[in-house]
Amino acid sequence: MDQKWIHILVILVFCQKMTAGDVDKKTIKEGEPADIECEVIEKGTLIIWFRVLDKSGMEFIASFSSAGLKKQTQTSPSSEFIYTRSQQHIVTLKSFNRDKDSGLYSCASLYRGTELKFGPVIQLVGEKVEVAPPIITTTTKQDLCTTAAAMCL
Repeated sequence: MDQKWIHILVILVFCQKMTAGDVDKKTIKEGEPADIECEVIEKGTLIIWFRVLDKSGMEFIASFSSAGLKKQTQTSPSSEFIYTRSQQHIVTLKSFNRDKDSGLYSCASLYRGTELKFGPVIQLVGEKVEVAPPIITTTTKQDLCTTAAAMCL
């Protein structure tokens, strides 16, 4: 199957899952690692990981063979993620950045060479940082003329 068609199918099916409300929300602290779990029920010849970011659209993360070997590509943000062969259904985002990494994450399996089987959708959101309102201090001009009103004119 042509790579462009796989990308289009991923977008269409992924959007359908999003509108069905099948999204698990995970709140992450700024700078913390984030484990993203995604396991498809019917494994195929290829597992594809992707994300839809809040501010920039869909992005390919990585793909793996059925044996768990990472496929090398030049378009992957692979330096941001940790992959372990022993845990094929988990990728770890090294350091969560709320502005750059908030969005939806999922995986899909190319099953029988023609079907895409999707795993669960996980939404990563940054933990809200409460900013304390600024402390405003006011000073009043002290009246030094308290004893002799006539002399302060």
